[in-house]
Amino acid sequence: MPDKIKDKKQLIMEETGCDAEQAELVLQSTGNDVEKAIKIINSLLKQIIVVKSKFKTDVPSFFGLLVLIADIKLNKVLRLANIVTRNPGIYQNGLNKPWHEFERKLYALKLGDGSQPEITQKLQEHLKNWTRGEKKNDLFSALVQNNKEILEKMLAREIKVISPDENITLNLQLEEVNLFQFKELKEQVDEDIARLRLPEPMDQQEEIASLILKVETIKNTGREGKAVRDLQPGEMIWTKITDPRDIAQYLSKLLGGRIKRDGREEIIPLTVPVEDIILEQEKVRLKVRFGPAVIGEEELADDERIAVIFSESHIGRLWKSLTKLFSLQK
Repeated sequence: MPDKIKDKKQLIMEETGCDAEQAELVLQSTGNDVEKAIKIINSLLKQIIVVKSKFKTDVPSFFGLLVLIADIKLNKVLRLANIVTRNPGIYQNGLNKPWHEFERKLYALKLGDGSQPEITQKLQEHLKNWTRGEKKNDLFSALVQNNKEILEKMLAREIKVISPDENITLNLQLEEVNLFQFKELKEQVDEDIARLRLPEPMDQQEEIASLILKVETIKNTGREGKAVRDLQPGEMIWTKITDPRDIAQYLSKLLGGRIKRDGREEIIPLTVPVEDIILEQEKVRLKVRFGPAVIGEEELADDERIAVIFSESHIGRLWKSLTKLFSLQK
């Protein structure tokens, strides 16, 4: 029996990072129930420190968010993520949100306009090396002391890897979380982030910042149909998202391209603007735009006819009609 108790104490210490005295005390109070003991200790030990930060640089003009989550008992960084963008609106994000909401927001913004994937990745790799290298002890010393001022100086210094700006503006907020809360929310956040995660960067500059989805445009062989080779950027067409990947189906639902009808899920077409027409011999690679970083793509015969809803010529005629109407009212 004593050996079993010893094994249970050892397991609790390994799982929670508590000392032998704490493990023994809680084990006794739970009637030697290891699972209950671990939950109690995890809920009491506030050993997780979250650093939420936003920053901006003038040379070049970058705006960013950063989250770093560390276990100060084990001297280990558990999570590290950042985004660098040209969008100044990102700097308006508050730091008062709980860490899980802040991290979700950070990943969602990677799909937004102005995101700089290569710069984001460069900073990410640099920060990872920083948290594992010679400066690791200084970082954890500041985290244990909850020293916000020192941490701000440290982060500003490391962000200089993407900017020579001597006056980087950086704000941060510290959040203390117990181990139980962190583990409970971590899985939920990981699921949400997995849905939003972009594929690995591709060769073309345009595709680096965009998620490419397989789509199927609505055809029209009648007089109103237009040969795909004659389509112009900006013309509005009907398109279905047919990509089978989870991220594609998730985005399709968000955009209203999947609905439930009579208990069954149905793909419905969305109206989207033509982004580009790329001629490849007798084929055409058609690109449509769903959002700032989401593109649909389909390969078609160059003479296939597409249903066009709204074109630049329609806009011109509409503008002339409105101009004439207002001139008559004067």
